Amino acid sequence: MISDLLAFIFLIGGIQGLMLTIALVKIPNRSPALTYLILLIGLVSFDLLGQLIYWESLYREWPHLLGVFSFLPASYGPLFYLYVKSLLRPGSRWEFKSLWMFIPLVSCYLVNLPILIASGEQKIAMVDNIATTGMPVSLVLASVIQLSSFFFVLAAIVRLWQDRHIGVRSPWLDWVLIMAVFQVVIWCLVIITLISPFGTLINGAPYLMVSAMLYVLGYKSLFSTRAKVAQPMVTSPSDNQPITSEQAGLAETRSVEGKYGNQRLDDETLEQLWRQLRDLLLSDRLYTQPNLKVADLANRSGLSTHLVSQVINGTQQQNFNELINDLRVKEACRLLREFPRLSIQAVMETSGFQAKSTFNTLFKQTTGQTPSQYKKLYNSIA
Repeated sequence: MISDLLAFIFLIGGIQGLMLTIALVKIPNRSPALTYLILLIGLVSFDLLGQLIYWESLYREWPHLLGVFSFLPASYGPLFYLYVKSLLRPGSRWEFKSLWMFIPLVSCYLVNLPILIASGEQKIAMVDNIATTGMPVSLVLASVIQLSSFFFVLAAIVRLWQDRHIGVRSPWLDWVLIMAVFQVVIWCLVIITLISPFGTLINGAPYLMVSAMLYVLGYKSLFSTRAKVAQPMVTSPSDNQPITSEQAGLAETRSVEGKYGNQRLDDETLEQLWRQLRDLLLSDRLYTQPNLKVADLANRSGLSTHLVSQVINGTQQQNFNELINDLRVKEACRLLREFPRLSIQAVMETSGFQAKSTFNTLFKQTTGQTPSQYKKLYNSIA
């Protein structure tokens, strides 16, 4: 009964995960972090469907599928770590050296290559004999190798915790930290299933828990992305009554002169709208997103791109790009002053810059010093 129920859950969970993966893939202008999350959800979904081969004895009909999905958990930890790293360092780029994280995954398949290329009859006989002869040594070794994912999750937790202390915080990152701790619990259950005589009682539970966790993250990502294009309410400073963004756009249309038209928005309205934009930029650390555009901020605020530009120009005497670069340089200065152990590269990526030449140029234009000089100055003062 329990076996049939788990098989049904694996089937529904796998199909749901693949549908979620397709929905996330369709999101335009995906961030690198979301790409890692999509890969993770997709692999877990295939892994869940692969469990049906064992739970429903389908390996007798499709023996060549045995082992194809067995070692995917070795990739879960590295992908989650890269997901967290991209969230914390939106300015960082993919590095070829990151491939070393997937050595455990490749090792699992290489160690079990003789089993993977065996004939269908040999694979069926191996599974049937496991109850009496035990698991082959190569499969036991692969199970141990897959535990490396546990240490990547711990490393992700360390990065999340450390960055909380340098001011890289948001409700989303707090949620990811909770999910990371939840993963530790899952891997502890995996260890119990491997070494405890009572492990069979919870066999299958880790798969259910990790899939539930990843689907929560996936759906939150999906709905938060859709929320960006929703049109929130904008508060009218004159009467404190909410007005829709369409009304704000109408006010914009009626309020321009020069490049904005015949009549500008009054200063009080501009300041009110600027406070909303500023809160968005700072609370969600939008300025650290490397490819942030004025249209992105407009979508998040529910205002038109034209109005966003007018508000920034009218209150800050800057265009959008100047404002974002200014915020990034200020963040870099704060990190260099308060956290001297951070490398220049880490400061650059945390602040939202991608190119070191751009970072150095803008930093020196603003402060009159290179990042290294600035860091050295404040370290000597301290």
